[in-house]
Amino acid sequence: MRLEEKRKRLVEGLPHIYGWKWYRWAKQFHDSYNRMKLLVAANQISKSSTQIRMMINWCTDPNTWPHISNRTPRLFWYLYPTQDVIRTEIHTKWIPEFLPSGEFKDHPQYGWKLDGTSKVVEGIQFNAGPYLQFKTYGQGAKVLQTSTLDAVCCDEELPEDMYQELMARLMSSDGIFSMVFTATLGQEMWWRAMEAKGDQELFPDALKMNISMHDCMYYADGTPSKWTEEKIRKEKMKCRSRAEVLRRIYGRFIRDEGKKYPVFDPEKHYVAPFTVPDTYLLYPGVDIGSGGGNGHPAAIIWLAVAPDFKKGYIIDGWRGDHAITTSGDILRKFRQMKYSKPLNRYRVAMQSYDHQSRDFLTISSRYGESFSPANKNQERGEQVLNTLLKCGMLKIFDTEELRKLGSEMMSLLTITPKSKAKDDMIDATRFGVMSVPWDWSEIKEEDDKSEPEEIEPEFFTEEEVLSMDIRLRRGEDVDRREDLDPWGVEAEIQEWNECYG
Repeated sequence: MRLEEKRKRLVEGLPHIYGWKWYRWAKQFHDSYNRMKLLVAANQISKSSTQIRMMINWCTDPNTWPHISNRTPRLFWYLYPTQDVIRTEIHTKWIPEFLPSGEFKDHPQYGWKLDGTSKVVEGIQFNAGPYLQFKTYGQGAKVLQTSTLDAVCCDEELPEDMYQELMARLMSSDGIFSMVFTATLGQEMWWRAMEAKGDQELFPDALKMNISMHDCMYYADGTPSKWTEEKIRKEKMKCRSRAEVLRRIYGRFIRDEGKKYPVFDPEKHYVAPFTVPDTYLLYPGVDIGSGGGNGHPAAIIWLAVAPDFKKGYIIDGWRGDHAITTSGDILRKFRQMKYSKPLNRYRVAMQSYDHQSRDFLTISSRYGESFSPANKNQERGEQVLNTLLKCGMLKIFDTEELRKLGSEMMSLLTITPKSKAKDDMIDATRFGVMSVPWDWSEIKEEDDKSEPEEIEPEFFTEEEVLSMDIRLRRGEDVDRREDLDPWGVEAEIQEWNECYG
């Protein structure tokens, strides 16, 4: 009875340690002290709960501190998308499910006190010493400056432009960066981290885990969980597409439908930088933006096109992130790039710019730079750019700055309003490709020559049909997809029915 009372006291008082069973993968993630921990997982399988338990443990157990930071930890950050999410998570998950309670609420080691109000939660002060401060993605990178942190935890996909600033906060302490998320934004940096292989892979030394619902059918002690095959099947039926099944059931990093540039594939369209021949012509594009800062930043791309106009490479580019720029600033950056060693060896055929900025044309004319108004037909530009990518006529140099272009292509949705779209490098790219007289003749010839291969369907004799009918009546297993569906139609219908329900 005494043991049972002690067990109950610990379960209720220290739920982050004793209150919940562990999945095998969750325990592995919880116990790891890798400097970077990335977990892409299906929905509702305890990925967020695992990280919350880990953070509470770090804040209350001094034995973990030498593994987390090179100093006695003082400040941890926990990031959520919005302040509303923070408030909801604190009052529905952190306090009722995981934070120490009862006699441990004011314990010298496990005790804690909420900092803030019921509407705006600033953080949690733990009696052991560390202060856990909550931040949001909406605050932007500038607000995240100045602090020295011992660890950072992110819940859901972090905007990639905030990543470098967070890592800078951990440099002094050699602290840990941890993120758990379901891939819904489709950002290229996190795709490179979780899906890319070889030279394209980012953060190869990080702990990376892809967890599906099937990994959660049993706890680490062998007992079954709520995730049965039947329950997983029902969840699959709720998904609207096969991509949603892969993302929300299997925890894979999948690009969403509704992309403006669905054909863009980082593995296919990025190439290692090389020296293109001197005969190639340059078609730079300049998007003036709205001055940077909180507006749309300016962007410049350099497109090198083969003399037969059948192939092109985006060899250089720039986006003025977090910088307030004038037309003069953009022109200076353009000329600095144009006359640098990598680019000054090529002949510039046409320089296109966003003709809404009259100041830019006036200033550039004074410096002897001739610019032509860009073709800003957005729909046509998207068609041309998608066609070039689909046909393999356009490749992008795999550089740090040009990865921003790939990130924009992977995350830009058709439903995103233009005023809110993050497509600055895309716009500059559209200006460049629309100024090129592409040679589409070979593509048309291939399309004209390509005829569907005639496939003779396999017909069955009356004896074969009768035999299969008898086997079905007896309840024997008959593979309809092979025996009765030579075209594969029923197989495809069955596959989609499993996804749609």
